[in-house]
Amino acid sequence: VAQFAPLLCGGLSHDRERALLRLLEGPRFCGHPDLAYALIPSPSPVSRDFRPREYWRGPVWPVMTWLFSWCFARRGWAERSSTLR
Repeated sequence: VAQFAPLLCGGLSHDRERALLRLLEGPRFCGHPDLAYALIPSPSPVSRDFRPREYWRGPVWPVMTWLFSWCFARRGWAERSSTLR
């Protein structure tokens, strides 16, 4: 999750921001086909550290999901924000 912190506060070039959003929304994270919902997992579902039935290192981290949703809304990304709610 930490690698996506720049999406919370901005400051990246447009190209780097788009690349980071593609990674977040792609099949290595929120868009992984085994996830029931497109929420932000603790580690990537393709990581050997991923624990699909546990909270820690699992498929959803509620506090971080809320933080990303809130920050995305404040940055004007309403659709991305609502996807995480």
